[in-house]
Amino acid sequence: MPPNSSPQTYCWDRKTFRAYAPYSLPYNFKTHNPMSSDLVKFLTEEPNAPEAHALFSRALTARDSTAGFNFETLRSTIRPESKMTIQLFRAPVEAGKYYTVFEAYNNSWEEQYMMDVYGDAPPTDAIVLEFLRRAMVKPSAPRLPEIPARIVFTPEFALYNAVIQPFLHALPGPITVAWIRYVVDEDEHEDPTVPLPYDAACERAEALQQRGNAAFAAFQGDRALKAYGSAFRWLGRAVSRAPGLAEDKRATARMAVMLANRAAMRLRDPNASEAELRDALQDGEGAEGMDPVYAKGYHRQARAWVLLGDAGKARQVLERGLANVAPCDMQLIREALAGLPA
Repeated sequence: MPPNSSPQTYCWDRKTFRAYAPYSLPYNFKTHNPMSSDLVKFLTEEPNAPEAHALFSRALTARDSTAGFNFETLRSTIRPESKMTIQLFRAPVEAGKYYTVFEAYNNSWEEQYMMDVYGDAPPTDAIVLEFLRRAMVKPSAPRLPEIPARIVFTPEFALYNAVIQPFLHALPGPITVAWIRYVVDEDEHEDPTVPLPYDAACERAEALQQRGNAAFAAFQGDRALKAYGSAFRWLGRAVSRAPGLAEDKRATARMAVMLANRAAMRLRDPNASEAELRDALQDGEGAEGMDPVYAKGYHRQARAWVLLGDAGKARQVLERGLANVAPCDMQLIREALAGLPA
């Protein structure tokens, strides 16, 4: 078991599933990993299957802990352009059980580092710290250990902030930390703790997106920001209930769009403060982390950097976009590059 966790809690590097999960389970086209929803269903419904026994027997133990790793040895790996986006998803399981997926996406990797936690209680502080350490120390081959210069967290990690901050402060620096913020629509009365099926969550997100688009067109900035933020949150719930690969991909891509839309709303304000521009920058970074082929994630970041007075960083972002976006969206990136201040 992981350090300080109960005997009923199991953690795995997601790469473990590649070797031992049934081949019948669908795989994510980006990460080549089994889908979380299918793993949950499999472990719940077929706990005595040989593959389930293999998975449980290969859960991380105290011997696998990275608690004693000397991060000072990785000081030289910090590159100014490196960034890691950290997020978690909670999948629905039977009463009294918890299934959490931690993801770390580094902009220099072709895939995420993922850790799965299954057990009778939510992940402990020790498990969260083990995930953060492993994301830097034990990435999937052929990637080498490194410390990112910038780390972006989704709001779900705020619960663990008391242990995250001391860990980050102890790392060799300089490291910049940012948080993606969810903006809740004041008109949204649904209880966020009530689970919804995938289609219902997507429909709610679609309605909120349309509300945001209407507010955007009417230059109602606060209302647009709240609507896009709420749509993003509902799409996050949809991802946790995605029945298959196509649905997971579609909802995640739409989450990136919501962040890009919210960034655009902030960037169009000629009187935007530095804090608002940095919020737009964070949303652009979040969009890139969720959908690296989405051109507007890079475009929003570059525009924010220009307005913040750093055309050099804007160019770095756009050049990264050229290496990742879909060919059909390449023109947007090229035009933005051509329009940068000399």
